[in-house]
Amino acid sequence: MILSAMTITPARNLKVAFVGPYFVSGKSILMKQINVGSMMEASQINSPDKVLVALKGSTSQLFAEKVFPGPNLC
Repeated sequence: MILSAMTITPARNLKVAFVGPYFVSGKSILMKQINVGSMMEASQINSPDKVLVALKGSTSQLFAEKVFPGPNLC
């Protein structure tokens, strides 16, 4: 049994019998306040001079690759 940190995906659903999510959290971006203050629009995050970090193999990584193709992803 897994109670947290496992997102239901179609591929996982083929291997595991999910009952359904018990909690939906969404996605958030964490950054230093000085960087937030220097941006005029959220689209400025999607820039080659930015670096994003996400857990490898996670749905956060997939989300970052799809929504923010410009920054370097670590």
